[in-house]
Amino acid sequence: MKKVSESGVKFKSGDWGPKYLIQGPYWEGGIAVIKPGGPTLTTHYHNEVTEAFYFIEGNGKILIDDVAYEVGPGDLVYVEPKERHALINDGEKNLKCFFIKCPYKPEDKVECK
Repeated sequence: MKKVSESGVKFKSGDWGPKYLIQGPYWEGGIAVIKPGGPTLTTHYHNEVTEAFYFIEGNGKILIDDVAYEVGPGDLVYVEPKERHALINDGEKNLKCFFIKCPYKPEDKVECK
């Protein structure tokens, strides 16, 4: 058993971006926050890893293979391996989601240009 409190974990980019609550051995997951009009999570894909995003608050878009889908609280988006994806906040409040990636393979991320 492992218990983690979100308040005890820092975001990768100060007060926004991803913060990993669990990393391995089988999966990884955490919280991501994108500020309104601010930087987005960069477009990337995974060769073998699947990723799911459950949106908690705010409104924005998730890009999947260059197609924008509106997202908001209560939406879940499942991304297959090799699907390019990014998060964009074009709303007025923080866009916050819980994400899960499986299997645990941190080296599997490929940044797009």
